[in-house]
Amino acid sequence: MDIKHRRLAKNWSQEQLAAISGVSSRTIQRIENGAKPGMETLKALAAGLEVSVTELQEEEIEIKKSTETKGSMLLGFIPSSWKAFVLNLVLFMVVETWVLVLTRYFEVGKEVPGAVAFLWGGVLAFHLVTVVRKDP
Repeated sequence: MDIKHRRLAKNWSQEQLAAISGVSSRTIQRIENGAKPGMETLKALAAGLEVSVTELQEEEIEIKKSTETKGSMLLGFIPSSWKAFVLNLVLFMVVETWVLVLTRYFEVGKEVPGAVAFLWGGVLAFHLVTVVRKDP
């Protein structure tokens, strides 16, 4: 629901919309920040903005769909079938880096980084094969 854009298109402040619709300005702030309004509030805002309740609800559905399709900002450009693999790969790199640091500065056996890389590398290879088979 894009009440903020509708309000700004009319050059109204939150206080003006609150006075016109009979809803508190704090409620308008909450809705513009993502809170879901109740049906009575929705009816009052629709009347104040001179639109139907259905229009406001349809906008809410469209915004929700566009948000879901964007995904997270960090992994939004990666196809969903590959996200788990990429996260596993990043986690492997972080853990392997810490193992190398532990080996360098503490008394950890020199074979530990190789063992971690070999075992986790095998898991990553298996994971990669399953992802490629699902999403060629």
